[in-house]
Amino acid sequence: MKPISMKLIIIKPIIPALGLTLGLLGCASQPAEPPLETQFDQLWQASAENPQVDLGAAVLAGELAAQRGMRDAAAEHYARAAALSNDPLTAQRATQLALQAENAALADRAAARWVELDAENSGAYEIAARLALREGDQSRAVTLLRRLLSLGADDEQAALVSVAEILSLEPEIAPKALALFDQIAADQPLSAARAYARGLLAYRVDEQDVARAAVSDALALRPEWRPAQLLGLRLQLQAGDQVAAEQLIRDMHVADPKNLELRLSLGSLLLEFEQIDMARREFGNALKIDADNASALYALGLIEMDLGDYAAAEKRFTRLQNRGERLSDTSYYLGRIAEERGDVLRAMQFYREVRDGRRVIDAAVRQAVIISRQGNMPAARSYLETLRARFPQQELRLWQIEGELLFRANEDAAALTVYQQGLAQYPDDHDLLYGRAIVYERMGEFDAAEADLRAIVEDAPDDARALNALGYMLSNNAQDYAEAEALIRRALALTPDDPAVIDSLGWVLFRQGEVEQARLYLERAWSELKDPEVAAHLGEVLWLQGEHERAREIWNEALIEYPGHRVLRDTVRRLDTAL
Repeated sequence: MKPISMKLIIIKPIIPALGLTLGLLGCASQPAEPPLETQFDQLWQASAENPQVDLGAAVLAGELAAQRGMRDAAAEHYARAAALSNDPLTAQRATQLALQAENAALADRAAARWVELDAENSGAYEIAARLALREGDQSRAVTLLRRLLSLGADDEQAALVSVAEILSLEPEIAPKALALFDQIAADQPLSAARAYARGLLAYRVDEQDVARAAVSDALALRPEWRPAQLLGLRLQLQAGDQVAAEQLIRDMHVADPKNLELRLSLGSLLLEFEQIDMARREFGNALKIDADNASALYALGLIEMDLGDYAAAEKRFTRLQNRGERLSDTSYYLGRIAEERGDVLRAMQFYREVRDGRRVIDAAVRQAVIISRQGNMPAARSYLETLRARFPQQELRLWQIEGELLFRANEDAAALTVYQQGLAQYPDDHDLLYGRAIVYERMGEFDAAEADLRAIVEDAPDDARALNALGYMLSNNAQDYAEAEALIRRALALTPDDPAVIDSLGWVLFRQGEVEQARLYLERAWSELKDPEVAAHLGEVLWLQGEHERAREIWNEALIEYPGHRVLRDTVRRLDTAL
């Protein structure tokens, strides 16, 4: 039987049958559109009266529901469509909607239909296999992934790596991942690609010894094979074996001294492990091979900017601009450099040149920040409102930014209103809750602040920022020092090098009379973060210990940079009338 045209089903039989020819087009002269549930009822009635439109009704109902954000209904209607249709795209859409609705049963059924209709589509097998793994059906997952391997017979390495990556993406099966890989690849001949894929999976599931052994096997079968060497380097960097890592890099250089892609790959990998000097050297060597390589120039510009070498970074980005490469990215960073130098007019010019790419919203936000810092908060807020309309997908972030700008400008009432507006749309967002809590705390609404912070900690027990803020607030306002210290120590365990948390622990210890221990933490915090609140705390401890001159030095240093900081000024006025 000849398949029925989807276009004809939707356009001809369904809409006239429902009497919605103009209504679905939103014609202003027509009566108000009926509730969506009524439209669904009409669709199914039309389907019952004319079975030929059943598939079209399911598709249209599913799309209507998806457009209205009714994920459950969309998934259910498209599941019916997938069962009726012989079009793999319908089954693919049904799978997508079921996943969005987090309906595992429908997703599993739709993915099975997708595989059935498109037996050569590796993406269908990947989704179906991942769903099977999540459902604990490892036998079916093995069958599907074996089929995926067979589809990739022309590229053994890519197929094996794909299987390894799929297994690594499901944390619930991590302990069994390697055994499953061996079962799936059992019929594959022993090869460097198979050993490499197994090593990659072992690395991803944190079986480092197994990964190292697999890399050795791969290199024994195929000496100096670049992917296996780079995985070996990754393992050495993760283990902190600097000597072995540097030797392996030298060996790769000797074997292939003019390979530009190797230099770029090494630079990127070293950056990932924060080996900044080594990465800088590799990108510099890449420029010796190709003096105009855009990737190396851009990476070096970012490194130099991060190191505070703005002059060098500016030269890299300007060179890229003169060559017409990465114009939006380089305009954004040239704007940041100008802003760091205090040249806000030039910064604004660069930010306005960011017209596409991922930096568009970042550049727009920087413009709002500059406008606010120049004292024109109404204009900054108006601009942010325009951005929310222009970039609705960034709405949440823009609420956060507006609230923070108002807070920094000491406009607490306005900041609170913004956070309230944002939370009305995103009631569970932790950043908005945290921002509102900090505003409440400064306004003296300690109970409200505590409620917001506890809500975050209850939902995310490992949120170090909220743990620290709650502990610090309790130490200052509730004088519940035992709980405060416990919360701050939990935050410190999660972020042991965060000077803000170190300061909080020092302060709560001081509040409990443990002055010497408190000083150790506060000295460490001040050495890592020249923050006015840290200065206030350390200075108070030093003052109590009789070291008045050193306390004054620290306070003065902070006051030069932060003359209006409330906690710092209150501390100085309370303790030292001479300042």
